[in-house]
Amino acid sequence: MTIEERIRISAHRIADEIDPPALDIDLIRRRVHAGRRRIGIVAAVAATIAVCLLVPRLLGYPSTAPPPVDRPPGQVTPAGAVWADNDGLHVGDTVLDFPFDLTTWCGSSDPCRALPSIAPVREGVAFLEDGKVWYQPWTGSPTVIGEGVEEGEGVQDQDDPNGQPAGDPDGTTVAWFDDAELVMFDTATRTELARATQQNQPEVQRENAHGNFILEVTPDGVTWLAGTGETGGNLHHFDRRSEQTTSGSGFDGVDVHAGQAAIQDRAGATEVFAPGGKSILRLEPRQLISPLRFNADGRYLAGITDRDHHPAVVADTRTGEIFIPPGEDFYPTIGWGYGDTLMQIQEVEGTDDGNEHDRNKLLACDISDRSCQQLPHHGPIALPNG
Repeated sequence: MTIEERIRISAHRIADEIDPPALDIDLIRRRVHAGRRRIGIVAAVAATIAVCLLVPRLLGYPSTAPPPVDRPPGQVTPAGAVWADNDGLHVGDTVLDFPFDLTTWCGSSDPCRALPSIAPVREGVAFLEDGKVWYQPWTGSPTVIGEGVEEGEGVQDQDDPNGQPAGDPDGTTVAWFDDAELVMFDTATRTELARATQQNQPEVQRENAHGNFILEVTPDGVTWLAGTGETGGNLHHFDRRSEQTTSGSGFDGVDVHAGQAAIQDRAGATEVFAPGGKSILRLEPRQLISPLRFNADGRYLAGITDRDHHPAVVADTRTGEIFIPPGEDFYPTIGWGYGDTLMQIQEVEGTDDGNEHDRNKLLACDISDRSCQQLPHHGPIALPNG
């Protein structure tokens, strides 16, 4: 599926809610083709300029920002913070019991990234456990909404599920893959919206994020990335209304959300396109790399930078401002909670006591306020998928 087609699909989704910019298919096609020409040029000289590209520091680095500290007694957790650990499911200051013990599929490996993820929707969260998809509302008891979900071989030759659900944090729809079947489910009405056989399933996240590469879930469809590799991944979109799946290939890094598309080229440069097809932000090579992650309204794009100490980095797509949350670890794991809250795991090498994850640092960052706070946790941590 081409970028112009993907933006048109996203624009249709929000057409009833806002008046999107006029969609200029020719403009976005010219920009995508121009980007492909740039890729060829960069590939030819990459060996020469690679060192120069990695030396400069990011503009806007908050060198004076204080490091995160443990919460003092009575401090309120950001309302948009969402995660799970051995204590249960956390939403702000609320803790709900999980109906299972949160475990890792990586055994004692360190760092371990093959953790289960959670899929927030507006009134609850979905997750996969033992071949069943559960839905836990914020008020009420968890229920099984899908059964017989296949689990595949994942990171580090351990069994981890590529059937983990993803959700619409501003809506009620969740989606997952039951073996080759894509399932869409409405958590408000507790009804299955669609079930369609697909030739390609989403890749499992390999690093810096939990879950899989289901990029966007809406009531009208699902978008996911499959087959990542040296030639790039294949982008697929299932339209529930037409019951058709469209596809495109050659994506090195991509995210789609709230009518926008972020594309990473072979040189590591990331460009953001508005719903009308206009390029609204272009970042320098390696400044913000995969996993590319839009927050729920599409204003903020999070990822990892391949510069300095490889911390998390967030770009404001409206202003172009770059924010690097305070941290001290290489390549943290990231995931968006609700609104503008970015969850971040900074992995800290632990001792061989069988519980090394207790030394990892969990942060909740309010990106709109440019602030972070460290949160207490117990055992392995599961972050939102996406």
